[in-house]
Amino acid sequence: MRKKRQAVADSVARWLNQPDLEPVLKPHGVPRGGIHRTVVCALDWLEKLPDACLLLADDSTIGLAMCRMAVKFELKSECHPAALKILTSAQKPTLFYLERRILTMCL
Repeated sequence: MRKKRQAVADSVARWLNQPDLEPVLKPHGVPRGGIHRTVVCALDWLEKLPDACLLLADDSTIGLAMCRMAVKFELKSECHPAALKILTSAQKPTLFYLERRILTMCL
C-alpha cells in the first residue's frame, strides 16, 4: 500500500503543478503559495484515507479527486470553476463518486 500511496501523491503533484493552472488562478489573486497549500491539503486527505479507498480507482483518478477537493477547500470560491475546468477527466461519474467517498471516509 505504501507504493500505491506514493503513486497517488505523485499524481497529486502532477495535477496541481500543471503549467496551465497557475495562469488561470493568478487573475483570481491566488499566489503560488496558494497552489502549494492546495497540494498540502490534498496530501493531508491522502494521509487520512483508509487503504480500502485506494483500491476504488487508478492512482491518477484518486489523485485528481483529491486535488479537486483541495481546490474546493483551500481556494476562493470565485476561482473554483476555472480551476475545476482544468482538473477534470473523462471519468466524471467516477471522480464525483470518489470525492464523496473520500469526504465521508475522512471526516
